[in-house]
Amino acid sequence: METLPAGYLEIGEPTAEGAIRETWEEAGAEVEVISPFAQLDIPLIGQTYVIFLAKLKKPQFSPGPESSECYLFELDDILFDSLTFSSIFVTLNLYIEDVKYRKVKFHYGTINKRCDKGFNLFKLEMPRLSTSSSGTLFNVAFHGHSS
Repeated sequence: METLPAGYLEIGEPTAEGAIRETWEEAGAEVEVISPFAQLDIPLIGQTYVIFLAKLKKPQFSPGPESSECYLFELDDILFDSLTFSSIFVTLNLYIEDVKYRKVKFHYGTINKRCDKGFNLFKLEMPRLSTSSSGTLFNVAFHGHSS
């Protein structure tokens, strides 16, 4: 199972701080958030994923108690068939596309069903922010409240 560091927010925790904490807990990596990269709503499971670009503060990282292994990878080496979550599949495809065109921007969209049949199941809504910075992807997920 391949994925990016992710998890749920603690009560009262800002989203970027949650991403930093989850990255430390799962990958033993100290990171600095550069910018938000994507917000992906997944209504079928009542979750919203907020993905950040971040950079390593130090070149050290190691698996935390919730991870069996931890490593960096080149974009060309991603094994899309081994990705665990549709949100990560979509995120990595968006990032690869942005890097290809040398313009990393913020993405907002909805995943209406699992993306195991292709990237086209992700509905991209409207880009919001633009940045020329590139970094490593980290994400944090949080549940929406339902009435």
